[in-house]
Amino acid sequence: MSIYGHLLNLQTMIRAVIIENRYDRNDLLKKMLQTYFKEVILVGNATRVSSGIEVIKALQPSLVFLDTHISEGNGFDVLDAFNPVRFKIVFVTRDEKYALKAIKYSALDYLLKPIILDELRLAIKKTQLKSPRPKEDSHFSEENLTPRNTTNQIILSGHKGLNIINIEHILYIEAQRSYVIFHLNKNQNRIASNALSFYEDLLPIHKFFRIHKSYIINCDQIIQLEKGRGGMVKLIGGRELPIAIRRKTSFLKFINNRSSSNYI
Repeated sequence: MSIYGHLLNLQTMIRAVIIENRYDRNDLLKKMLQTYFKEVILVGNATRVSSGIEVIKALQPSLVFLDTHISEGNGFDVLDAFNPVRFKIVFVTRDEKYALKAIKYSALDYLLKPIILDELRLAIKKTQLKSPRPKEDSHFSEENLTPRNTTNQIILSGHKGLNIINIEHILYIEAQRSYVIFHLNKNQNRIASNALSFYEDLLPIHKFFRIHKSYIINCDQIIQLEKGRGGMVKLIGGRELPIAIRRKTSFLKFINNRSSSNYI
C-alpha cells in the first residue's frame, strides 16, 4: 500500500472506547468489533464515571460505546463532563427506559443487550455517515436559554408500542392520572405512559414550559397571553390553558427572554 493509501486508511478508521460497568461484560462487544468491523480500533475502556472521563480526554476517540449503568453514577454523568460533546455516542445497555433520554444527548443509536450483529452494523454505519452534534449546556439561566434536546423528534412509549413524533407538531401535553396526552396540530393526539415530569425534563428547555401541574406548552404555538391574576395562554387552534399562580412569575420571565416574545 502506498503512503497516501495508508494515510487515507488511517483517516477512515474509527477510534473507539467502551465504558461499561465491568470489563468482562464487554467481551462480546469487543469480539464482534474485532471480527466484523476492521475499521473500528478499540483504543481504551473504563468502568467508572471518573475513569471514563479521563480515558476520553486522554485518547480523544471518535466513538464511545456507553452503558447507562456504570460505577460512580451513570453514562450520562460521563457525557455531562463534555460541553460540547465532540465524539459520537452509541449506548449499549440492558435497560431500555433511558432510550428517550439518550435522544437528549444526541446519541446515534441505543442498542439493547444481548447485542444483535445487524443492529451493531447499522450503528457503525451511522457513525460513518453522520457528524457528531455538540451537546449544548442543559442548565437553564435567564440570561442564556439553550436547548436541552438537539433533535427534532421524540419517541413516545404507550400501551400500543412506540410512536415517533416531531416536536414542532406538539401544541401542549396534558397530564391524566397515570398517563399523558400529547395534543398535536391537525387535531391529532398521542397517549404516552410516562409522567408529565419525565417529558418536562426531556423536551427542549428553550421551547417548552410547564405552566401548570397538568400542562406543558409549546411556546412557539402561543398566539395570545393574558396576564390576569392567574393568567391564561391561547394556543394555535384556539385552545386556552390556565397558568398556575405560582408559576406565573417564572413563566413571564421565560417569555421575556425569548427573542420572539411578541405576544399580547
